[in-house]
Amino acid sequence: MRHSILTLLLSFAAAALVLSCEKKEETPNTSDTPGGTPSISITEQGNFSIAFDAASSSVHYTVTNPVEGGQVIPEASADWITELDTSVEGTVTILTEENTDTVSRNAILTLRYEYEGCEEDIKAQINLIQEACPYTYIKELPLTYGYYYGTRTGSVPNYYLSLAENPMVNNAIGDGYTYILDIYSTEPGNMNAIAPAAGTYKLGNEFDAWTFNSQNSSVRIKTAEGTSSISFTDGTITVTQEGDQYTYEAILTDSNKDVHYITYTGPVSLRDFSQGSYVSTLSEDHKADMTGATCSAHYYGDTYVNASGIPTSNWQIFLSTLPNGDHFTLDICAPPTSNMETGIAPGTYILLNCNYGVNTALQGFITGGAKMGSWFHTYKNAAQTDPIAPLDSGNIIISRDGETYTINIQAWDDQPQPKAITATWTGRIELKNMDYE
Repeated sequence: MRHSILTLLLSFAAAALVLSCEKKEETPNTSDTPGGTPSISITEQGNFSIAFDAASSSVHYTVTNPVEGGQVIPEASADWITELDTSVEGTVTILTEENTDTVSRNAILTLRYEYEGCEEDIKAQINLIQEACPYTYIKELPLTYGYYYGTRTGSVPNYYLSLAENPMVNNAIGDGYTYILDIYSTEPGNMNAIAPAAGTYKLGNEFDAWTFNSQNSSVRIKTAEGTSSISFTDGTITVTQEGDQYTYEAILTDSNKDVHYITYTGPVSLRDFSQGSYVSTLSEDHKADMTGATCSAHYYGDTYVNASGIPTSNWQIFLSTLPNGDHFTLDICAPPTSNMETGIAPGTYILLNCNYGVNTALQGFITGGAKMGSWFHTYKNAAQTDPIAPLDSGNIIISRDGETYTINIQAWDDQPQPKAITATWTGRIELKNMDYE
């Protein structure tokens, strides 16, 4: 019995040894770290912000338990993302186009870790948000022109510079956008190529060095319907120079709260008016006294169509306290629906130089010794005396209640440091037909 039990135990041991020898060899762990599973994580947390004008940005990642031959595959479905570069280990370089919209845009960046034989979806994701463009308008302007007035405006050299989409035509601004910048800087370094000095200029209300004046700086927008003028409430201009080439970069906020980003690169050479003259004899701002004034208006029909190609109705308005006191001559281009039957069209008329567009007024100027356009005069005993001034910029605002008109004049003269000319009048206007076609 004892022999039988021993034999039985030996049989079981031999069987166990055979089974152990026949057990299949286990598949080795595929990771470099025994027992570990590959994973990928993105270093940045939350949303990843990309500047609106960024050409490239970088997202960083870590692969835990990497496998020999494994690789990171980036994916992002957005047409504004032009390339995803993983040539640098641990980094994805994201190449992007500039966002010119005023709303932000987003895309999901997915990083997948793949290797031979991998059956799992090993990935990490992050939300990319490209910031909205902070600018309402972005303009690369091809033209510059303007005038240098020297110290005629005061003790600081004055540069009256325009950056424009199109050249002037017949002494009037061209189509599209023209940015007029009244800059105060240092003396010109080269009188044969006059330009403001390199540096940064801030919008201001005074006439200090390294500023541009808010009263005389604006953007004028000329279309087939006419020309509008918008002033600025904030802004900076940065000027750099390399040889005879200048780069202007300006960020300007207008009175409508729109933001303009404008640039110009090229030569700058302003006309020298530092020794020139002007017509106005005003020594200070003038608020006209229209007490007892009368008003008449001559209708000339579409007299300026050959000059502008734009149909308008021309009115010459005479607002006067003759024989003594203040007097205005206003030369306006109203909409073509304005005539002897409908009267003078209400609206804001912008003073411009030979523009002749709808809702514009002709600046005062002299040709052949005759005063043309819009003027301020002073009379004594029916004889013209000083002061006198052309209305060079600003607005003439006309409103109407039945047969009663209100004319509000907000203008400046032609001096390098302009003097304001303002007036308000309400009453009936005597209309006279001068259109004899």
